[in-house]
Amino acid sequence: MATGAPLLRAAASRGGRRHHHHQLVPLHLHASQRRARDLTSPEHAMVMSPRPCRGLTLVVDGLASQCYVCNLSTGEHVALPPCDEPAAAVRSFQPLRIGMGFHCRVPPWLPFQLQSTGLGFDQATGEHKVVRLFKDRVDGQTTKCEVCTIPSGSSSSSAESASGWRPCTGRVPSHAVGFVAAMPPVFIGGHLYWPLEVGGATNVKQPAILSFSTDAEKFQWVQTPPARRICHLTDFDGSLCAAVDVRHEINKYVFFTQSGGSWTVRCCIDSQSLTPRATSDEFMEERDVVPLCSAAGGKVMLATGRHKVFAYDPERRVMERVFYAREFVDVSRRHRDDARLRLSFVLHEEHIHQPSSLRVQQGEKKLQVKLGSNDTVDKREVVDEHRDDHFRRLGDFFKQMAGLPLPPHMTNSQPNY
Repeated sequence: MATGAPLLRAAASRGGRRHHHHQLVPLHLHASQRRARDLTSPEHAMVMSPRPCRGLTLVVDGLASQCYVCNLSTGEHVALPPCDEPAAAVRSFQPLRIGMGFHCRVPPWLPFQLQSTGLGFDQATGEHKVVRLFKDRVDGQTTKCEVCTIPSGSSSSSAESASGWRPCTGRVPSHAVGFVAAMPPVFIGGHLYWPLEVGGATNVKQPAILSFSTDAEKFQWVQTPPARRICHLTDFDGSLCAAVDVRHEINKYVFFTQSGGSWTVRCCIDSQSLTPRATSDEFMEERDVVPLCSAAGGKVMLATGRHKVFAYDPERRVMERVFYAREFVDVSRRHRDDARLRLSFVLHEEHIHQPSSLRVQQGEKKLQVKLGSNDTVDKREVVDEHRDDHFRRLGDFFKQMAGLPLPPHMTNSQPNY
């Protein structure tokens, strides 16, 4: 068993519709056959792309400044060349806005490079591209962009199978400085999308979304949904999805989906009316909540930073916990609290077809990918489940100070079942 948090991939079989079946499979990555170091251990700092892009997943080891592109269905992979220019880095454990949710976090490792790396696909050339936004190490504010292309006809997993890093074709807008370090962009329909941090030293005055076209390699601004602050961007059933978390202010968790350039409310969760009450309280204790996908019966799946998945039924307003990592695999104590940067599992679609760019020769592999077997993993009881209601109580305090309606557990009213 690895010493770090096990990475879980949720496999979604299409079967006509994407949400018919989801499977969670343990995954472990190791660096090099000779030393076989576990990338999920404290000596490494791994960040994965939110979900596969045409069967491939980007894995970034933040401490080693090394990128890998993997097919998690087969274990084949390519190690990208080292970046030509290091990013600006934080070298002290001072809180800053990093990772999902824009929360102020202490950097999980030092030096912590201020960069965000994503994986996209160029439909015109049939090539995958790794795109890296980073802050200049001289002034710490100028934002630069580099691209590394993985040739479609490569026959080796060595560094030479990728083209090397080069500046992107288009100009990087000055407001791109508001990108969130270590938060990978979302790839949908030929574009990578980054949410930008508002205020502070970013010069971004209102919610903004930055897009990058993988074919023309140019940046654009995307119209945002009507919200003061976007906490997450994700791919929800193939559409760009923006989550707005205002549970602290008005007991609402809302996410929008984009279609034809316009935004519509996909789901609005009112924590005041959720049942059963125990599950509602558990959901309110989660600091980070990310829309995952739709499911049978009109339900929506929501992943959290504490290795849980909830299913919400909008019609019945019922919240149910359907997955908790510790009920299936071991999670070390240091990883049981909120995720440091990203979720500890991703939604994965099986992709057995192997792109030629990841075909490897004997002895050239840089990673060992140990996939879980297809055997069923039995659910087990968690005898020491830790519940931290600090985030929920903090929200209740803010509501009380603002004179907003209090949740049922703070009033004499009984929940309506």
